[in-house]
Amino acid sequence: MAGARVVVDHVSRAYGRALVLDDVSFAVEPGELVALTGPSGSGKTTLLQLIGSLDRPTRGSIHVDDVSVAELSHPVGFRRATVGFVFQLHYLLPALSAQQNVELPLVAARMPRRERAERAAELLAEVDLADRARALPADLSGGERQRVAIARALAGHPRLILADEPTGSLDSTASRKVWELLRSVRLRRGTTVLIASHDATLVEHADRAVHLVDGRIVPPVERQLAPGRVA
Repeated sequence: MAGARVVVDHVSRAYGRALVLDDVSFAVEPGELVALTGPSGSGKTTLLQLIGSLDRPTRGSIHVDDVSVAELSHPVGFRRATVGFVFQLHYLLPALSAQQNVELPLVAARMPRRERAERAAELLAEVDLADRARALPADLSGGERQRVAIARALAGHPRLILADEPTGSLDSTASRKVWELLRSVRLRRGTTVLIASHDATLVEHADRAVHLVDGRIVPPVERQLAPGRVA
């Protein structure tokens, strides 16, 4: 399944008098891995939330393929069908095993029990955690928990992955594994990936960067990071 195209067009987001995003415009092509960079408080997380339909812009529009995200009357269905989220805090349910956590989106999608168990097992194998399927989150390392979260994000065959500081709480070794995994997802599946991060090494893994400062994109709007990239 091909990745989604994302178009952010003159988007602003204000909370009361605080303008968090100010006239932001850029596009992400299908199958690209784009780094969203900038200091803390620059608006990166807000922008991901807007693209993923967790919030709505004050002004401007966001399209994911032909869907106007801000105008969705039932955004839950859009998120379930199109978007996979990966957060800095993995948000795994502590009482559920790794496999059960991966199955959760499939339960919501009413997939039959046997099919979702098989799907979850396949995804855990894909993130190299097949032998940890029955482990509880407390028994997993930080890097393993984040890889379970990525497997969960992939459960619904999303065409767009939105990752917000996915390595922010990991050491360098675990961070490298997570980056390699996200690159692999993009290359093998053609998934569009947009990652917000403070991690300077991200530029080694991304196709392009969009840099935010104080809610605005700093010129040049986008700069090529990896000539000869595979889209």
